[in-house]
Amino acid sequence: MADAIKIKTVLAVGILVLAVVISGAGTPVARADTPPAQLKSATVKGTTLTYTFSLQSNDNVGGIWLTVRERDNPDRVIIDGRDVNIHPLPPPFRDITRTAEGMPENTPVCVSIVVWEYVHLGFNEDPSPPSNTICTDPAKTAAQADVALQTIRGNDSPPASASPAYLVIVRNVSDVDATGVVVDISTSGVAKLGDQSVVTPGWTANGFSCAPVAPVGGQSSAMRCTGGTVAKGKEINPAVIVTFDRPGIGAIHAQVSGAGDTTPGNNGTALPLTPR
Repeated sequence: MADAIKIKTVLAVGILVLAVVISGAGTPVARADTPPAQLKSATVKGTTLTYTFSLQSNDNVGGIWLTVRERDNPDRVIIDGRDVNIHPLPPPFRDITRTAEGMPENTPVCVSIVVWEYVHLGFNEDPSPPSNTICTDPAKTAAQADVALQTIRGNDSPPASASPAYLVIVRNVSDVDATGVVVDISTSGVAKLGDQSVVTPGWTANGFSCAPVAPVGGQSSAMRCTGGTVAKGKEINPAVIVTFDRPGIGAIHAQVSGAGDTTPGNNGTALPLTPR
């Protein structure tokens, strides 16, 4: 009787191990319904590629793979599905900036990203949708502007009943005038964007047109200002009005982009807020 029990136990363990092996739990497999990444920018300086992207979802992400091809010779693959190791993953729709070495000098390249999800082996093995593709030409990059947004100034612990203004510092740290500048502003937590009419002239004076946009992810409110200009070597400081639901924890997030921005790694920041 005891031998029969042992045989049954061994068989049960063997079946369990076989099921785990067949299921392939924890294996990254691209799925057709995995949301694609959103590639924001890509530039090459020397042999270094700098690229910025965001994820539409970070649920069960098993891998983020970078592919780089020569623009004028697409059969030449410079980077073929290199894993972009990001731990921990930021919330969805937050910009992620990384670099990759080994680009051929003075050669236009095209960049794309694929997101892979942890699923059971044997199911949903179709390739996930790639991100949009961005091509960059080092010869043009040298003549493009570099806009930066690394500071938001204002009271980080205001009364919860107040509607303070916060300065958004946008700089052009290049020798080329920046046009077509876009600034995305959002809030989170107990903070919300208020009535912007009193500060709108500060944006329009620099060519911007601002409008609310639907919040995504963990945002509580959002707006986008487009069409701005920042002269070479100059700094502008338009403002935003913020209100609060109650005392607590919140933040203002700001991101700048411009046509052909050569260094996207300095393009965003956040100011934590603790209204009282």
